[in-house]
Amino acid sequence: MDAQPQMWGLQFWVDPVIAVDAAQVFWRREVAPTHVVWLRRAANDDGVRLDHLIDVIADRRTGEGVHVKLRGGLQAYVEGCEPSEPLAAIVPISGSFSAALKGVSDLERVLRGNIPAADLTAQQRSRLQRVLKALDAAQAQATYRQVAIEIFGEEAVHRYDWRTSSIRDAAIRLVRTGRALSAGGYLKLLGAAPS
Repeated sequence: MDAQPQMWGLQFWVDPVIAVDAAQVFWRREVAPTHVVWLRRAANDDGVRLDHLIDVIADRRTGEGVHVKLRGGLQAYVEGCEPSEPLAAIVPISGSFSAALKGVSDLERVLRGNIPAADLTAQQRSRLQRVLKALDAAQAQATYRQVAIEIFGEEAVHRYDWRTSSIRDAAIRLVRTGRALSAGGYLKLLGAAPS
């Protein structure tokens, strides 16, 4: 706990014991521009207000602003004012300009009552689940063969000679990918600008 949550792309610490669907993760706007829309008070009174949204599921306050989590995974960072005030989106013209525009577009969909489409396809989510399962097994000191059995099943692993098996290669790639994600590669999934 010596490290700051910002190191991991988080605005606040989250207890790792809490189940994923119950944890209130708040990403930093500069790390996840597709998921966190930066808002400030609008110059006039015709800006959007977030106080009427039934899709607000959580908020956290800091000295600088309010972090709002919306149903569907989208978040807003309201800087220097309240979500009930008229708000305008701030889109920095930088390396993550198009990612921030996507976030604003998704916020517009939420305001119209639509949940934005998922960023990952079903196939990508399935692979990510296998990667995380492989990483968990490897961190628990499982061998590549044990990882392969966990993910592909015992019958598939025993079907071919282990040393030349494509399943062996797949298990190794899954573990390597998991380690890369764990070492900070997961930030790319959030639309962060390459560093």
